[in-house]
This record gives sequence, C-alpha cells and structure tokens, in this order.
Amino acid sequence: MDIRYLFGIIVCRQTKLNSRRPAMSSMSIAPYFPFCRIRITDQFIYPQGQESWLRVVPDKRFQPKCHLCGQKTHRVHSWTQRNIRDLNLASTQVYLRCHFRKIFCSACGQIVIEDLELFHPYFRVTKRMALYVHSLCRVMTVKEVADHLDLDWKTVKNIDKFFLEAQYGTPNFDGLRLLAVDEIAIRKGHRYLTVILDYESGRVIWIGQKRKARTLKKFFSLLTKGQKNKLEAIAMDMWDPYIAATKVYIPEAGKKITFDRYHVMRLVVDAVDKVRKQEHRALMEEGNEILKGTKYLWLWNEENIPPYRWTQFEHLRSLDLKVCRARAIKDYFCY
Repeated sequence: MDIRYLFGIIVCRQTKLNSRRPAMSSMSIAPYFPFCRIRITDQFIYPQGQESWLRVVPDKRFQPKCHLCGQKTHRVHSWTQRNIRDLNLASTQVYLRCHFRKIFCSACGQIVIEDLELFHPYFRVTKRMALYVHSLCRVMTVKEVADHLDLDWKTVKNIDKFFLEAQYGTPNFDGLRLLAVDEIAIRKGHRYLTVILDYESGRVIWIGQKRKARTLKKFFSLLTKGQKNKLEAIAMDMWDPYIAATKVYIPEAGKKITFDRYHVMRLVVDAVDKVRKQEHRALMEEGNEILKGTKYLWLWNEENIPPYRWTQFEHLRSLDLKVCRARAIKDYFCY
C-alpha cells in the first residue's frame, strides 16, 4: 500500500477527532473589574508575582460625565493619568495605570475630572479598596491596617475619615433636651477639643476646636430658635468662656446652666484643705501641732479612714476646730 495513502488516512482521522473536542474558552481578567466606563488594554506582571499592573482607559462608548454633579459633556479639556491601588488578587498587589479626561462642566462652571465610577478624585485607591480599608478600620488601628495592606498610614487615616464624615458629618440636633459640655486634651501643650453630648443618650453630637467662648458660640449658632428654646439644662464645668457663650445664645441661660458635681465637689474639698492650712498656721504660732499630718483625715470619707487613725480622728472631731465645721459642710454636699 502506498505510504502517502496511509498518511492521508491518519491525517483525516485525526482531523475528525479534533473536530469532536470542545473548544477551549479564552481567559480574561475583565470580569474581575465590572466597571462599565473603563476598558483594560494591557497587563504586566512582575517576575516575582508580587505586583500586577493594568492599563485602564475610558470606554468611549460612554459620554464623559462630571464627578461632582453627574452631568454629561463632550467638552474635553485634557488627558491625564494616575496610578491607583486596587484590591489584591490572591497575594498579588494590583495597580491600575488609569488614563482619564479632565472636562469642562457647564453646570459646575469649572474643569473637573470625569467620573469613571472607579475611584474617588482625591484618593489613590479604587472605591472598593477604600471601602475595604474603612471596614478594617472598624476593628483594627490605622497603623495595623496600613501594615496589613502595605499602604501609607496617612492614606488609611484619610480614607477612614472620609467615610466617617459621610456617615456622621451632618449632626442631628432634633429632640435635644439636656446637653453636656466638656473638653478633652488631644496632646500636650494645652491642645483641647470641645465636646457636646446629648446627656440622656450619651451621644456625641458636635466637636469643636479649642475650648474658647467662640467654640461654643459656633455650636449654638447651628441650632434653630426652636431647638434652643427646648433645651432644659446644660451641664458644664465652671469654665468662664463656656458660661459666657451660653449666656449670649441661650434664653434664660442662668436658669439652665448646671455645674457638674465633680467640679463642685472639687471646690468644696479644696475649701476644706484651705481652712485646715490657715488654722494649722494659726495654731503653730501658738506652739500647737495638733493638726500636723492630718490633711487626709479631713479629705477622706469616713468609710475610707484607716482603722488605726480612727482614734485620732474622733479626738480631733470632738474639739472646737474650724476645719471640723468645714468638713461637716463637705459631708453635707456628699450626701
């Protein structure tokens, strides 16, 4: 039999066998980026597999739109590009080299970045990456999130701040009846924040820079007249700038300001110690040292006085001393 004839039979059978096999589907990375306004045109993976770079361009089937107001326009000002971090693919960090347009927006009256529905104009990460960062910040510190994702801590902080302002940036002043005003120190050197709370629920409703009168005035200026009239009491410490600001903005403020018990008791305790010091100096001039070393006997509550000092305390209390009367007044305020 001719060898060429046999070869033809083999080739024919192999062709029929191949025609019966299902065609292999083509692989694509596009399904991992379901953003309709972009196209992925190129990909590069570093040999170590630690980073993957994708080239992204706008899909010209869609008319560019303003990221501020959403209005569409054909007026393109210029083209630019930005490197953007996306969610990891397995253990590989994914970066997008995104090309996009700056456009003239007639509604906003300015040149703006087109909205590709991919990234926020002021972040170097995609929207889904930013949401992931914020979700981690709920259970981890900023530094831990930055180390985990290999991001700068300032980037993590700004992303978390953006979401928090979006959720809590607009305060709700409805239904306020009792307020509490206090300050917290944020760093050394007398750096303070003024904090306003709903006294009934404990909810923080407003925070302002510093602890000056104008800080509290700024808060009161945000309230409507009806909301101010509904306030029944404002608890605060005896800080003069807070008192002055409240008297300016709140009707009948003198009847509504309530000093918190801690600061009132602090003044009472200091007054008792002041009386003790004056009386001790007067007795020392007469050569009497009976009040020497008795400072805390007058400041402690009776249940906190050590047993071995009760005899001394009972003896001093039986004497006609000014500090005894001052302590009696302190106990009256306590109970």
